[in-house]
Amino acid sequence: MIKEYINNPAKIAKDVKTLVLSGEVNPIMVKVMFDVFSQAMKDEDVKDAIMSEVDKHEKQFEINGFRFEKASRSSYSFKHDVEWLRLDAQRKARENLMKLALEMDVADPNTGEIIPPAIKTNTEFIKRAR
Repeated sequence: MIKEYINNPAKIAKDVKTLVLSGEVNPIMVKVMFDVFSQAMKDEDVKDAIMSEVDKHEKQFEINGFRFEKASRSSYSFKHDVEWLRLDAQRKARENLMKLALEMDVADPNTGEIIPPAIKTNTEFIKRAR
């Protein structure tokens, strides 16, 4: 069955939706499957296998109607800079005051400024218990 999807990956989304909406498949099990695939994609051996396969292709390539482009991204760390660490700690302290301001009036002890409350939103989601 999986080979059917390897040759036509877009079909899996349609089939999963149909199975879930028909009641044939428990939607929570679809979440479990997604989590399992996501975990597999984080495995260094799997990442290496994917990149080895990518290296066989030109910068832009297509497989089964899906287009890909080799890319890279840079990341930066600032944690070695004393001034950045000070400002980050200052930001975190301000965020804590803004969270506290959700429950009561809070004033900055140095300036007397009334701290505006943070804007709080809640989002429901499911996670697997460990």
